[in-house]
Amino acid sequence: MQVLLHISSPVDLCKLPAGAALFEMAMYHSKNEQRRFLKQAYDFHFEEALFYDYEHCGKAYEDYEYQDDIRELFSFRIGQYTRVHDVNPSPKSLDRLACMYENGYPGDNEERRKAFALKAAPLRKKITVMKTATEKLL
Repeated sequence: MQVLLHISSPVDLCKLPAGAALFEMAMYHSKNEQRRFLKQAYDFHFEEALFYDYEHCGKAYEDYEYQDDIRELFSFRIGQYTRVHDVNPSPKSLDRLACMYENGYPGDNEERRKAFALKAAPLRKKITVMKTATEKLL
């Protein structure tokens, strides 16, 4: 394991788990350094680091070195958002899930992306119904 000597984060890194600390440190570095810290954070099981790397620093999906990982994490996040809505139904929880569907699945072609985005339509209708019901109660 490489020892990190340069810490520029104002966060008290001693209180954070290793992956979260590396993620915080990544936010204070140049893009090349940031990618190195993000990869280390992901190696310490901080999944948010891989999402950030893919969305902000990564190349096109075809060239992305963690293709399988980002697809698995995407599926896992959809499951998390579904579970959040099951436990605590709200327009906000449905909106997060609908956005995941609308943004498409990493690596999908245009046809599959459109088909995946169609899953958001019933959720958007449910959001409208929930908001209308809430407004009537007020």
